Amino acid sequence: MAWALILGAGILTMPESPRFAYGAGKVDEARRTMSRLYGVDSHCPLIDSEIAAIEEKLQEEKSAGKAGFFEIFTAPGMLHRTLVGMILQAGQQLTGTPRCYFCFLFSGRSTYCS
Repeated sequence: MAWALILGAGILTMPESPRFAYGAGKVDEARRTMSRLYGVDSHCPLIDSEIAAIEEKLQEEKSAGKAGFFEIFTAPGMLHRTLVGMILQAGQQLTGTPRCYFCFLFSGRSTYCS
């Protein structure tokens, strides 16, 4: 419970993603976030190319139209993909795989998996 509270409080201090900020019309905020991430000036050519890529992807999404939630079940081939993803995720949770990952990553060895 304490870890969840720490994560919940920590996420409030995180900046918005550059993609979200750009989509909301906050181009300067998106540039600042990327410049802090990359450690360069906000008008560096790298940031310019990233902004251009974000703009291109957002335009593609707008031209594709809006998709509803239920399309993950009703679109052609999506029901199968969705069910496979749900079954794999449930299988990982039921077998305790995330706990093994946690132990391995944070202790350097997998003590609970042996």
